[in-house]
Amino acid sequence: MQSLNLLNAALLKTTDEPKARQMLTMQSESLGSMSRLLDSLLDITKLESGTVVVLRKDVAVQSLFQSLRATFDGRAREKGLELKFEATAATVRSDPDLLAQLLQNLIANAIRYTKQGSVQVRCTCDGDRARIAVIDTGIGIPPDQLNQIFDEFHQVGRNPQERHAGLGLGLAIVRRVAKLLETRVDVTSELGRGSTFSILLPLSESKVAEPVPHEAATDSPGRVGGHILLIDDDPAVLAATHLLLSLEPGFIVTTATSPADAYAVLTTLTPDLIITDFHLNQKESGVDIIRNARERSGRIIPAILATGDTGPSVRALGIGDLHRVSKPVDPTILITLVQRLLASNPPSQAAR
Repeated sequence: MQSLNLLNAALLKTTDEPKARQMLTMQSESLGSMSRLLDSLLDITKLESGTVVVLRKDVAVQSLFQSLRATFDGRAREKGLELKFEATAATVRSDPDLLAQLLQNLIANAIRYTKQGSVQVRCTCDGDRARIAVIDTGIGIPPDQLNQIFDEFHQVGRNPQERHAGLGLGLAIVRRVAKLLETRVDVTSELGRGSTFSILLPLSESKVAEPVPHEAATDSPGRVGGHILLIDDDPAVLAATHLLLSLEPGFIVTTATSPADAYAVLTTLTPDLIITDFHLNQKESGVDIIRNARERSGRIIPAILATGDTGPSVRALGIGDLHRVSKPVDPTILITLVQRLLASNPPSQAAR
């Protein structure tokens, strides 16, 4: 899936022939549906396996809201919807990654089923608890389906022709994550007027919380350039990623297939950006290469870690300024993130 997504995106950049672009665009949408289905099925399998460890921390809700806004602003604008996040000073006690996953699914669902109007996310406090709610002006849910919407593959008013059509798994994932977080999802809805999904979380006794990393913004910063070190031990993925990046004006890409190859490159090159797979061999990971490159150069080289691993080993890496993208990587998100990181980190002299 990773190679197919990247090659499809690269092909779209190399042709202006209308019929070819039409077929490639249709292929891209099919690949997107396959990727979303795979991601959702893997999420459900992981959540049901009993291997997910809940790591509760103090979470600043406002920081989480800012990250969610960066993720969904573009999708909401594409549909002509207003996406609103009410400012809040609340700090809750929860697992930040699982809470983000739950809210991502609720917001994506709200945008999908709202044709006009708005999607609003707010946090209100009552005593020792905070209620986070996602409110939409969408199609609403028939009363006789309120008990079915959390079932796998159940969809309200499904239109398979709609772009970004749902798979009927988002709320099934939400239910499982809520159970892990020891809360429940409350739903109120009025047919034709919209729905509200909300959860209750304990407020933290502390007013200080760890910031939530922001996802890549959807707006491109414009044409930028720089030297990229790309590392992946899968030849097909490495070739496809290299091809996609090389088609971008100003991108210079050097590849490595192993940690040893990467360390050899780093003896003569200080890259402006590192993109690496997480699992490279049994002894070393992409994180080890990032640390090594930063120690050699004496500066924080921005880095992107591509991985399908969502376990604690990735969530607790203890390394700053690291941007994670989940496999199969969306080519548009990858290019946008690369452009943003290169734009905010001018090319070093050693990289030239």
